[in-house]
Amino acid sequence: MQHSDELRIFIAEDSASDALLIEEALAAHGVPAKLKVCQDGETALSEVAQLNRANLPDLIILDLNLPRIDGMQLLRHVRGMSLFDDTPVMVFTSSESLEDREKAKRLGANAYFTKPRSLDDFLWIVASTVRKLTRKYPPPNTVGGAHVLNACAAASSNRNVRIPPQSVRRPVSSDFYRARARTSRTSLFL
Repeated sequence: MQHSDELRIFIAEDSASDALLIEEALAAHGVPAKLKVCQDGETALSEVAQLNRANLPDLIILDLNLPRIDGMQLLRHVRGMSLFDDTPVMVFTSSESLEDREKAKRLGANAYFTKPRSLDDFLWIVASTVRKLTRKYPPPNTVGGAHVLNACAAASSNRNVRIPPQSVRRPVSSDFYRARARTSRTSLFL
């Protein structure tokens, strides 16, 4: 059963263990998500072709090294469909090729990461990038990308500024982040 606050994430990843790690990263960082995983490019392309506005994912995560149809072809197809104009695409791959990185950027990927060897780095990259690209589920104590604790520390030097306690602060709705994602094409190429 999908809750309205769950992110819908479409993943094209041939490694079942990497797909499981993506799911674990999101859960460990408090990002509720419903994942659709395809383990080859041909199946992913077929699934993408069946999507419509009612079941559009909030984010697409692609591996480049997929069997049958590679991730670049899948990215080209996704970006060729106007339905996905506002859907961020994250390339998460083992390829360290500068050529692949540049090609993914030209084809419209919003982010490109080489899968790290460290489990902690893997988990952090996935969770933080999903938050950044979808503008949903900001890390604890953050609002619009500005860290609340840093703002409080800076403001505390001015004795006339009163910072409300955490329990009084209003959370920013996920609609705010979704609207920001549509108006600014976030791009992360690290």
